[in-house]
Amino acid sequence: MILPNLLELWRALAYSKRLLNQAKDVKMDSIIKKGILRFVIIAGFCFSQLVFALEDDVLTQQIDNIKQLDDVSQQIDAYHAIQTQHQLSNEQTARILHLIGANYAKISQLENAIAPLKRALLLTENSRKRSDINRLLGLIYYYSDQPEEAIAYYSKALAFHLEHNAQVKAAHLENNIALAYEKLNQFSRALDYYQQAEPRYVEYGTKQDVLDVKLNRAGLLAKLGHNYKAVEIYDDLLNNHYHELDEDTQFLTHSNVAVSLNALGKYNRAIKHLSDAKAILVNKDDAYHLASVELNFADSYIWLTDYHQARVHIANAAKIGKKLNNPTVNFSVAYHLSRVAIVLEEPEMALEQINHAIDIAKKTGNKQLLQKAYSQALIIYGANNMVSQAYGVRKQQQLVNTEIKQQNLKERLAQEQAFEERNQLETRVTELEKEKQIQKLAIEKSKQQRIFFIVAGLLSILLIVAAQRRAHERKAKKQLEVIVTQRTQELQKTSEDLRQASLVKSKFLANMSHEIRTPLTAIIGHSEAMSNAHYDLRNFNKDLAIINNNGKHLLDLINDILDISRIEENKLELDISTFNVSGLIEEIGTMFTTLANKKNIDFYIINALDDDFAIKADQFRLKQILLNLCSNAVKFTDKGSVTLSIRETFTGIRFNVIDTGIGMEEQQLEEIFDSFTQGDSSITRRFGGSGLGLCLSEQLANLMSGSISVTSEVHKGSEFTLHLNVEKSKVAKPITVAQRDDKAIFEGRVLIAEDHDDNRELIVRLLRHLGLEVVAVENGAQAVEECKHGRFDLVLLDIQMPILDGIGALKQLQGSGFTQPIVAITANTMQHEVLSYLEQGFADHIKKPLEQENFISTLRKYVSYDSKSRSHKAINISNTVDTGDLAANFAAGLEREKAAIKSLYTNESWEDLQQALHKLRGAAAMFKYHSIEEAADYFEKALKYNDKEAYSEALEGIEYALSSSQKVV
Repeated sequence: MILPNLLELWRALAYSKRLLNQAKDVKMDSIIKKGILRFVIIAGFCFSQLVFALEDDVLTQQIDNIKQLDDVSQQIDAYHAIQTQHQLSNEQTARILHLIGANYAKISQLENAIAPLKRALLLTENSRKRSDINRLLGLIYYYSDQPEEAIAYYSKALAFHLEHNAQVKAAHLENNIALAYEKLNQFSRALDYYQQAEPRYVEYGTKQDVLDVKLNRAGLLAKLGHNYKAVEIYDDLLNNHYHELDEDTQFLTHSNVAVSLNALGKYNRAIKHLSDAKAILVNKDDAYHLASVELNFADSYIWLTDYHQARVHIANAAKIGKKLNNPTVNFSVAYHLSRVAIVLEEPEMALEQINHAIDIAKKTGNKQLLQKAYSQALIIYGANNMVSQAYGVRKQQQLVNTEIKQQNLKERLAQEQAFEERNQLETRVTELEKEKQIQKLAIEKSKQQRIFFIVAGLLSILLIVAAQRRAHERKAKKQLEVIVTQRTQELQKTSEDLRQASLVKSKFLANMSHEIRTPLTAIIGHSEAMSNAHYDLRNFNKDLAIINNNGKHLLDLINDILDISRIEENKLELDISTFNVSGLIEEIGTMFTTLANKKNIDFYIINALDDDFAIKADQFRLKQILLNLCSNAVKFTDKGSVTLSIRETFTGIRFNVIDTGIGMEEQQLEEIFDSFTQGDSSITRRFGGSGLGLCLSEQLANLMSGSISVTSEVHKGSEFTLHLNVEKSKVAKPITVAQRDDKAIFEGRVLIAEDHDDNRELIVRLLRHLGLEVVAVENGAQAVEECKHGRFDLVLLDIQMPILDGIGALKQLQGSGFTQPIVAITANTMQHEVLSYLEQGFADHIKKPLEQENFISTLRKYVSYDSKSRSHKAINISNTVDTGDLAANFAAGLEREKAAIKSLYTNESWEDLQQALHKLRGAAAMFKYHSIEEAADYFEKALKYNDKEAYSEALEGIEYALSSSQKVV
């Protein structure tokens, strides 16, 4: 630093001398003044830099002298003295504070170390020094039992080392982060960081680094229940690296592998390793680990049914635990004693010990230990026929299980967030590396320019370049300050966004917890009451209805959440069709007139539309919106009336729902369309509800190019207005059951191809009841053959069938010259799927499950309809077609379906499994087994989109639905 400043000073002197010579010849006073001024400026700058360099050298010498002191406390005092006796720059102050904090950490004064280190972080702009301070703060917080803070500081240091390709240091930090996550019991995230650290150690680290991280990873795998993998790692360490391990590591390896072997049922091998571990502890004063070994011995002998040896080792552990007063050891002693006592038929001792274990677990607050103790208590009470006590313990265990599941959910959410943050970090590191390469190229270019000017010997040009360079640096510094300011503002905004997201998540979890717990409490309570030996069977239907209603409520709640989620992810597709509005209004009127009558209020419909007025929209979603609006109006109206008004507008149609209910204030109106929002908490208590309905309705209206608005006055009522901008047309009003001509009959011959036996038989019965002649086959190939040899007025093809599917059969029939209408029967009713079928040549489609009006109206298009015939009567489908035997056959085959799905899943026959699920979904829908239909649909979509993470959960869902399905009509 000193030499360049002296060189710059020499150049300034030479420049001034040349200017003086020019002044003597030409008498250029301005040039003289200019040269002298420049000399003074450059000389002053160089002198100041020289002084600062000398001060840094003096400070370094003083620090070296202080480090020679033997007493760390004296070193700390000396560093404080430097701060008070000298005027230091920010970087020099940060250097001293870093040393002070490090020395406090050396003498285990961790709290005193934190403040100087944090102040050093604020003062220094040196990124490497900041990384060292962050790493030290991470260590301090880890040993202060604050793992969350430790992870935050470790992560900052890790980002620096990844950016500078310091692989070993990055691996050290990843290992430390994993240890911190283990302290938080977030084992999956800990395993993630171990797996990142291990390959870095293998390629860049020492052999001891590799062994240490393997030992850490094996212990974590054992905690996660992956005992086979853990034993494999431990065996490798013991067989191939034993002499490279120190005694403590040898002990931990023997002890840990014994625990994993016990879990795998290899008890004799476990006893051998425990003997080796105990031998290592003979000359060590390590009571805790010795007690752990004795308890592991006891566990092995219990599984080997050698209860005498088990009691000997439990007694040894009890002696040690009494001296240690360690709750974990005392819990394990009581737990193992209860296990032995129950086997040896000593119930009083078993109960005494397990109750002691439960008390210890409750005091420590360890939910895993408490869950373990409750399980043992249930065994003891069950063995002694103590039903009421077992029932009480079971309820407590369920509460603990719920808390553990909630914690696991939080960990999973945190893991997903960390994964996203890590991806962002890696992206940022890549960008920084590219910027670094660009900077290197720019510096190289600048060097070449300087060399060129030096070779040319043009000193004046060199001085100009130097001046320009300094100006550029000042400009760059200002630009950098602007960038830093912008980035700081961006980070602050991101932090606020994250805080808001956290609040939203907390609000979501709180509302969901309440909304799910309430019906679950009713379901569990009534199901437990029904399972009681003293249950009054006269209440059976009532209790069953309560369970059914609460189950439906849960299903509606989950469907609303899924709809909102799909809308927010732009994944909700509308099923657009042209339909008559008056028919929909009559259906809604019938439903809500009954509900209103039960509350002694009036329900009016003012329909200003023509009978044939129709619109092009999603009929199901429009009905969903109107049901939400009318349901809210009836629910919040205790006297007066609710009115549904419908009228045509220039751009579409408008619905008004007017009530004389409780009304709303201005503030409530501003939040009424937010998720989980109701007027106030008293409304939720009085009327119930999740607060999702209006939010979902508004979003559905927006999807259909519409809007919802509201006006309200407290205690006078509210008016909700739904306006849709839709295409208008004319469609005849649908014929209801009451209006249908009983003498009407169809004439013609129909071919139906359907692979599911029960579905096929159901459709055949419906067609024959309508007077049609029917030929039924079970796949597309058979349908093609029948069409070659017979005449049909209409062909109905299922889309997904074995041998030849519906689309393949359509193409073969088209190729053979078949000209009669072919209609698709399918459960795939999304708009883009229906359009695809029509584009390929299907004349029309009928969706599963069959809807009476849709089915009959489709048949009218393609087969003869004789309204004058008196010889036969058209049968009312919903009332007279006997499908009881078909439904019974379907129910009887559920166990076979379950076994088949399990077999296909086990063999990973994904394509066959998807076809089986589609077939099952269609049949379940036809016979109104909605829980099976929804579970099969979820699994089928997971297979369709290759969402392998959802496979296991989907399999559990379909198995549960098949095992416990109730028909919902």
